[in-house]
Amino acid sequence: MDGFSDKRLVDTQILALEMGIFNEVPVSDMFSWEHRSPRVSSSTRPSLDFVSEKWEESFSGPARLYDETCLLIEEGFTFNQHHMFLIMAVFKRTFNSKEFLSFGALFGMPPSKEIFHCKIRIQSPIAGIDSSVERYLKHGQNTIMIPTLFDCSELTEKLVSFNIKVQLETVSNEFHPKHVVMPGITNLTVKSKSGSFKVDKNVLIEKVDFFKTYLRNIHFGGHIKKEIRLTETEFKEFSHIVDAVYHGSKTCDVDSFVLFGTASDAFLCTELYSVWEKSALKCKTPEVRAMVIKQQKNE
Repeated sequence: MDGFSDKRLVDTQILALEMGIFNEVPVSDMFSWEHRSPRVSSSTRPSLDFVSEKWEESFSGPARLYDETCLLIEEGFTFNQHHMFLIMAVFKRTFNSKEFLSFGALFGMPPSKEIFHCKIRIQSPIAGIDSSVERYLKHGQNTIMIPTLFDCSELTEKLVSFNIKVQLETVSNEFHPKHVVMPGITNLTVKSKSGSFKVDKNVLIEKVDFFKTYLRNIHFGGHIKKEIRLTETEFKEFSHIVDAVYHGSKTCDVDSFVLFGTASDAFLCTELYSVWEKSALKCKTPEVRAMVIKQQKNE
């Protein structure tokens, strides 16, 4: 991606900071969240007034697992003077030709510079499910998911009850540990000298063309790999896309936004790269748009 040199990146970032008009670019339409109930817009419950640094709520309810999508919760609430709504559902998704039960939550929130840390724990004793997921949420980055909550081939019950606990709190900044365990099934470690990610190889195979080719390669033993080592540059690029691949929405600051595009291109993640380009063209910073337009002309 010759159109994005380090000098262009630095110049763009300095200009954005000086003008004070641009801090982040949302890439919120990365995947259309198809699992919203069609009746949500008309049936969201009245807002629960709650003003605090932290919001916590527990929910319980049945789910019909023979449906493609089962809405669990639709809840309106006010948190730190922001009116929000929460939608949670379980649904079936196919990764690497295998069907999994997935869990997803969407937080509807107004434009804001605030950062929220969200933690959700979902349990079902009958189905043998006990899983947690954490993520930083902000405007444009408002979904949190467990792609492979459970292998559908192992499900014996079609009607189960879920217990869900949701915690949401405001934070001043994001903290990302060096060693990350992604939510759901983990059967592959992607690592470098500086850190590691434990992930589900089925998700990577389905969403990232590089891993689809590599992890299915019988000649090089990719199909039995339990660990992949990357260079520091490759690992930094990987860390920028794995969060988006898992959760389906992403908001990047100026420097991370360009790196996100580079990573999407390097790992042959065409879906992410396509949406990244569209987001760049909609960006209000002329220099960002100009870089993308020039890159497109050079291709």
